[in-house]
This record gives sequence, C-alpha cells and structure tokens, in this order.
Amino acid sequence: LSAAYMERAVRLLELPDDLLNALHDGRLSTGDLLLLTGCAEIDMIRAFTLAALVLFVLASDSTGQEESPALPHIQAAQAKLQAQDMKGALADLNKAVEADAGSWRAYWFRGLVRQRLDDHQGAIADIDKVFGLEPPADNAWQFYKARALSKQVEGHYPAAEEDLTKAISLQKGDAELYVRRALVRDFQHNFEGAIEDYTTLSGLAPQYEEAYLGRGQAKARLGDYAGAMEDLDAAVYLAETKSRVYSTRGRVKLAKGDVEDGLADFDKGVELAADKSQAHFSRGLARFDTGDAKGARADFEEALKLDPKGLEYAALYRCLARRSLGEAAEARKEMKAFLDQREKKDDWFSKVARFLAGDLIE
Repeated sequence: LSAAYMERAVRLLELPDDLLNALHDGRLSTGDLLLLTGCAEIDMIRAFTLAALVLFVLASDSTGQEESPALPHIQAAQAKLQAQDMKGALADLNKAVEADAGSWRAYWFRGLVRQRLDDHQGAIADIDKVFGLEPPADNAWQFYKARALSKQVEGHYPAAEEDLTKAISLQKGDAELYVRRALVRDFQHNFEGAIEDYTTLSGLAPQYEEAYLGRGQAKARLGDYAGAMEDLDAAVYLAETKSRVYSTRGRVKLAKGDVEDGLADFDKGVELAADKSQAHFSRGLARFDTGDAKGARADFEEALKLDPKGLEYAALYRCLARRSLGEAAEARKEMKAFLDQREKKDDWFSKVARFLAGDLIE
C-alpha cells in the first residue's frame, strides 16, 4: 500500500504515527498489525475487525468486482466507514444484500461491520452465507479467520479452533492465526496445544514478546515454572518498557511462591503502565491474594479514582478487602450500593459478585 494509504490506515485504526515507518516498506496485513501493536495492549476484536475494514475502505477502485446491483451500496458503505459511521455502513450493506443476494462481497463486508458492532451471531451468519456463494478460493483463509473471531466471542471455542486450523492450513505464514488459536486453546485448557502454537509463533516472529508471554503462562499452568520463567524473562528482555510483561511475570512468581519478587514486578508494572487504572487493579489483586488487604484496598481505590466506570471488578474487590480488614459494616453497605446501581441485576457479573460477596449480602 502507498504511504498515503498507510497514513489513512493509521488514522482510522488510531495507532501511533511511528507505525508508518515500519509499514511503509511492506503490505499491511492484519497479522503484521497485531504483531506491531501487541495483541494484549489493544482490544483484539477492534484490532482485527478494523484492520480488515481498512483493507475494504482503502480499496481505491472496484477492480475485480463483478458489475452487480450491490456495488453502488458497497461503495456507499466504504464512504461511511471512512467517516467511521458503522451504523450507516451497515444500512448500506443491508441494501447491498437486498439488491443482490448472490454477492458474496455484500455478505462479507456486512459480516465485518456486524462484527465491529458486536453482533457476532449476525457476523457468523453472514460469513456462513459467503462460503455458500463460492467466493475466490484465495480468500477462504480470511473468511475462516473472521468467523473464528466471532465464534470465540460467542464462547464456541471448539468451532473457533476448527476454523483457525483451516485458516492455518491455507496460510501457514500468518503469525496472527497462531496467536488466535493459542488463545482459543488456552480457553479450553489445552495448554500443550497453546505451547505448540506459541512456539511456532516465536519462530515466525522471534522479537515478538507475546509469543514468550503466552508460552510462559501456558507452561506455568502445567506446573513447569522453570520453563515458564525462562520464557517470561525473555519477554521482559524484548519489551522492557511494557507494563504487561512485568505483571505477567509477577503473577507466575507469586504462583510459585516468590512473593517479594512477584510484587516487585507488579510495582514495575504500575510504574510503566500507560493505563494506570488497570495496573493498580492488577497489583491490588496480587496484594489481596498475598494477604495484604490494606495495600490491596489502596490499589483498588486508586483504580476506581482513575476509572470510576470502567473497572467494576475494582469496586467489588474493594468490598472484599474491606471485609478482610474487619470493616464488615462498611463493606456490606458498599456492596449493596454496588449491586443496586447495576442496570442488569441478573447478568453473569452480578452473579459472580454475589457469589464472591457471600456474607456481605443480606
């Protein structure tokens, strides 16, 4: 892609300007994008879906697209996406599907937009339709990858893994596919499979710290702390200015009993974090788990001060820390207010909160 297109892509994706220099010499791919930004530092759904949409928006002409009644509506959707009007783009793509129910592009682009709008069931249905319309075989791996993401979000992990395995069989050099399959395998507690994928990833992208972070965590879950620490130390070496590598290593150190060193890593994570609220919450959990309820409460309070609406777990764990400090009456009052203000009283988070709160609920 040209430098001008790259600038537009970076603006649309809200990525740092210094990515321009890294991307000018090659083609933009969703895998490269994820590797350059770090999949754990940004929302993976946003990263993948927007990257795919960038390729859609940046198409400078309609070369290769069949003349179809859907085409004007697809082009109108492209313009809406440039203005980041997702709902407007969806309306145009609905018209594209109505105009030509045999256009795989109309369903494909609508599936991507639905994915971006968190309608993952709709996205899956659209991509299923794409496969039934005999799209170009060269694009099949992209369709499998996109559908796998929505299946993952919906909790259909075996189906997501199946799609990713098909995508890998068609595009073995796409590093992002191995990241994604490793995560899905992790969710299914298939840690051996996750280690296999992270090892492949480390060969494809040896300077990518997430390969070592992921493999290190998987090894720790299998009880291989020596192997885990080797990988996590490598991640810190590769990304010594990133908060996440320290907090991840800190969790593993705590799990193997190195409390002092583990908490020191969390301190470093707070020092380096761009998102201080999340860093304080993570350290608060570490302190809470090691019996430092007072320190944990201070971290949870700081997290809430920095992000009062975005960190509901911090409010919940502050109540639990208060209970551990003998402040049961205050904790009970705070827990009641916390649960009362939630709009959805019976969602999974409220149920988890009630379970953890125990005797704090009257």
